[in-house]
Amino acid sequence: MLPLAAGPPFGPEHTMILEQAATALTLARLTSSPAWDRRAHSSVLLDLLHWRYRSRTEARLRAEALGLPTTGHRLVPVVVDHPGAPSADGVALTDHLASELLSSGVKALVGDLAEGRSGLLLALARASAWQPVVERIARELRAAFGPDVVVAVGPGVTELGQVTRSFREAEEVADAIGPASRDRPFHVASDIGLPELLYSLRDDVRLQKYVEQQLGRLVQHDARHGSDLLDTLRAYLDAAGNKSIAAKHVGLSRQAFYQRLHTIERLLGTDLESGAQRTQLHVAVTALESLGPPAELG
Repeated sequence: MLPLAAGPPFGPEHTMILEQAATALTLARLTSSPAWDRRAHSSVLLDLLHWRYRSRTEARLRAEALGLPTTGHRLVPVVVDHPGAPSADGVALTDHLASELLSSGVKALVGDLAEGRSGLLLALARASAWQPVVERIARELRAAFGPDVVVAVGPGVTELGQVTRSFREAEEVADAIGPASRDRPFHVASDIGLPELLYSLRDDVRLQKYVEQQLGRLVQHDARHGSDLLDTLRAYLDAAGNKSIAAKHVGLSRQAFYQRLHTIERLLGTDLESGAQRTQLHVAVTALESLGPPAELG
């Protein structure tokens, strides 16, 4: 019997490709089970989010094994927050979303990133606009699961290796969208203003201390006396220091409004004629809205 000719060395890359082929075959056998399908998609999305791959080839093989084209497409990461969202007709949000995308012919990975947070990675033609696709998805989810669903979008990329950074940006956007900012179907980084920034920092002790230092005496005075000086201050700051406009907004005479402003200045030890001090207070008032009811302060 003739000896077999020696072939090229069998290296780690070959092992990886065989492993991915086995994974693809296994997944193909499981496609009839939605639960296993979502679990597989979630695994790939989480590995992309935290980049747990040994190479881009491995990432590409795993994504393509689940039907996501990765070359010649624009990849758009989307994060969907739905804490406490009820199921729609007994179907969980992630399964509902996967079904909608499948019926519309949109190629995507759809899975769970954490409790109350789903992720999807869309593969769209490079020449097509992603906004109409995402807006349709967002409106469908908000109609089925309620207006508290938050849809955040990261920058579209053309390389799978760029998805991690884009996904993390989408998560940062989602973290910044509080109840007062949910008036849009979806959100991107450019939507993040001061209220959203402060909402994303609401658990930071330093922000809580700042609010207490700036507004603590005023909040305590309102709680003890049943007054609404905080509302008076908010109206004055929203009117950019225009007392006449602010007085009209809260339904007070100018004299009564001026008296309230003097009381606020005395309690806070501040000069409301100072633009810098008004700015400090405006930041504090905006931050307070992200921290919860004023009664919780302190």
